[in-house]
Amino acid sequence: MAHANTKNPGRRTLRTRLAIRQVLLACTLAFAAGGAVAAEPTLSSRPELTGNATTAADSAWDSALAAGLVLRNFKQNGLADPGKIFLRRYLQYVPKGLDPKGKYPLVIVLPGGNLSAEFSRDGDTKDRFERLADRDKFIVVYGNAVYAKGATQDAAPNDPYFANGGYWRACLGGAGGADRAVDDVAYLRRIIQNLSDEKLPVDADRIFIVGASNGGEMAQRAAREMGDQLAGIGAVIPVLGLPANLPLLSCEAAAGQHPLSMVHIYSTHDPLLSWVWQTYFPPGETYDKAMLDSGAAWRKAIGAGDTPTRTTTIPDRVSEGTDYKGKVEWALATQHSAVVRYDYAPSPEGAAYVAYVMDHAGHGWPNPQGSDVATAENPARLGFRNQDIDAADEVWNFLKDKRRIKR
Repeated sequence: MAHANTKNPGRRTLRTRLAIRQVLLACTLAFAAGGAVAAEPTLSSRPELTGNATTAADSAWDSALAAGLVLRNFKQNGLADPGKIFLRRYLQYVPKGLDPKGKYPLVIVLPGGNLSAEFSRDGDTKDRFERLADRDKFIVVYGNAVYAKGATQDAAPNDPYFANGGYWRACLGGAGGADRAVDDVAYLRRIIQNLSDEKLPVDADRIFIVGASNGGEMAQRAAREMGDQLAGIGAVIPVLGLPANLPLLSCEAAAGQHPLSMVHIYSTHDPLLSWVWQTYFPPGETYDKAMLDSGAAWRKAIGAGDTPTRTTTIPDRVSEGTDYKGKVEWALATQHSAVVRYDYAPSPEGAAYVAYVMDHAGHGWPNPQGSDVATAENPARLGFRNQDIDAADEVWNFLKDKRRIKR
């Protein structure tokens, strides 16, 4: 698949049609990610362990505690209703051996819709960011969103990985931005401030946000609204995102986009997101085209080149789903995926853009540690995740030498 800039005269038309369908899309994504019966959030009797969960996720907490993570909570006022209080949470990992007087990068990892910080750590990244942090010395935070309207963080209250599931208020509206329950950009700013208040040695010039799916959408919203605080972002299997100089549904256009570095990792035939586009949009408006358009818009906004300077075919190390004998459509369609990396010239200020494009991988964080049949056959149309790369390694290796661009 060519990844050079695709001229799309229908960009404005696409945004208009997206706006018309924003509620349907957001609700579909929330359902597909695991939404269930609606429930209001409650403050746990054990908030030091469980944040918003109504059932203590002790097994997940014990695992995180044993690995050296700590859980932090703070209260946040609602956005539409300032009198409504939400208890926000995140997991924090500080590797041993940091110099208290030094300066170290911070990586904030955001899970997908209706998933939790615990799931992001164990289910998606499989603690790889922590191992990289031990090696290269940086601080890791696993963020946690608030329940989505029409879904619930209690969809599986006895499962430690889903009990705290939430939905990021990004730009797509509906269960995300339009309900205006909380300001998730303010949440991310508060995390950064909290680490500073703890006197942790965070380098303010090397703060990165990485997200998967709805979390990848949120990482791009963060880049829109707090790009002056960030050195870069990583958006993995993301829902659509655009830079700040363009309107995107519930996110209004700003005067310009603060430059920062970014990496996209996505599948052109992602079975979940392709199904959403096929179901709710006219023929020809595909997820693949939307991501090409999004990448081109981001490159233009940050000043990066618009034509790949290098194209690298990643070694096809794993033949995903080789032994699969089932007949589920999206599982069959995501066997044996491959990855191509596209590098673009950075801007004169140093803002760089890279895209990893998977040809038909499933809607899952790329990770060589496995993609089981239960996940591949999930009714949410997840399919087999790509196992040729570890997205944590690829994102970190790209971002680790980047610095915040000051103007």
